[in-house]
Amino acid sequence: MKFSPGDFRDAFVWRKEQTGATITHIVQETGISRDIINKLISRSLSSTSVENAIALAGYFGQPVDQFIDEALAERKSYAAGSSPADPRHVAVRLQRLRGALNLSKSEIADAIGIDRSSYIKIEAGQKALKPEWACRLWDLYQVSCDYVYRGELGSMPDELRVALE
Repeated sequence: MKFSPGDFRDAFVWRKEQTGATITHIVQETGISRDIINKLISRSLSSTSVENAIALAGYFGQPVDQFIDEALAERKSYAAGSSPADPRHVAVRLQRLRGALNLSKSEIADAIGIDRSSYIKIEAGQKALKPEWACRLWDLYQVSCDYVYRGELGSMPDELRVALE
């Protein structure tokens, strides 16, 4: 299969978001500079060197062609069939958030005022997070609904945003 220069960038961003990989961990594991990774994510670079592509795909345990092909197919399937607010996608973001805040499932459940079994189902993608519970996340931790429901990191405290990147 033939890929365009931007395909690797798109595949990398997709895979990073879906796995919850952090820039810090990617830098540590691959030796690629934070600056290059940030430029790739922000579209300042449409692609990267062959060596960096091999290292980044390897970080996710795949050769470059398989990495691009599978990530783009997943992204296409996602775009066709589910929204960012799908409980499965919200669940991934809540798991990442809980890790960034260094809280247990019980602590989050208690903080937002829901029973633990409900929160466990929400974080497993089996139950939707109600808007009033998302609002409690804002009240307690300044976690925006844009992040919870759409994955957008914009309006959060810098320290939390960096931890979630």
